[in-house]
Amino acid sequence: MTSRLPASILVGAASGAVATVAMSALMGVFDALGIQESQPPREIASRTLASAGVAHDPESAPHNVFSALTHLAFGAAAGAAYAPIEKRLTVPPVASGIGWATVVWATSYLGWLPALGLQPPPRENAPRLLPMLAAHVVYGAVLGVVTRALDDAWQAADWERERAARGA
Repeated sequence: MTSRLPASILVGAASGAVATVAMSALMGVFDALGIQESQPPREIASRTLASAGVAHDPESAPHNVFSALTHLAFGAAAGAAYAPIEKRLTVPPVASGIGWATVVWATSYLGWLPALGLQPPPRENAPRLLPMLAAHVVYGAVLGVVTRALDDAWQAADWERERAARGA
């Protein structure tokens, strides 16, 4: 049997993209309820473009598409990093996914995003930290469940292919 790492990374990327859609849906609810003035992925994309000297309109449709795609790509990358370790963990997939997403949230919103000037420092951003943590919990729960389901399905298909190749 060949290495499962490439398949695991692909499964994680797909799972991360699905989880990002679920997370984004919750962030949309927060927006509609007035819990957040704007969604951090849009702000991060806008600040990234501004720091690179790219002229853009943060309220435009192309910017919204760009920010959605970059958020989806980041979620897929985080999922791709999670999937290879998921089956080695001794906790249920929902718990491991939430743990992973909490680490992603903490390192992002308390670490590299403020350090790069893409989000305000935590003290200035405190009211938004809890809703974003909640959104990451949703991301993690979906990531854990979808990763396990897709990985199990992929393994079953591998087993069937091997069995068929042996003529069994």
